Amino acid sequence: MKDLPTGNNDAYVLIHQLQGSAVLTIVGHTVQLEAGDMVVLDAAKPSDFSFLSAPHQVSICLPREIVEKTYPTRPGIVGRKMSGNTHFGSVVGSFVNELSTLLNSPKNEVDAMHRALLALLKPLLST
Repeated sequence: MKDLPTGNNDAYVLIHQLQGSAVLTIVGHTVQLEAGDMVVLDAAKPSDFSFLSAPHQVSICLPREIVEKTYPTRPGIVGRKMSGNTHFGSVVGSFVNELSTLLNSPKNEVDAMHRALLALLKPLLST
């Protein structure tokens, strides 16, 4: 089991499970992630992972201000597994992977990419 650090009150974290599987526990709520799945957690809350098989993940820190402006009722996004195994989910997963390589871009571009990602997540969260 791996405890994720807490205390980053300025961010949420999107986890994209690329390979293997993991179980994530967020404040007593458990989510099992398989390859392709995504979940958002609140970095200020305690979380832990149990890796079930050869994990490979991408994590994107999302500024709290942008997340809470996009999702005013933030509990709706935190801890909800989003399947990457649909056509739309695979597009979002590809965007997440690309975004993880571009985070050294200028801040205004990174913020725009974060807003675009959060907009793309809305249909996945409505299912």
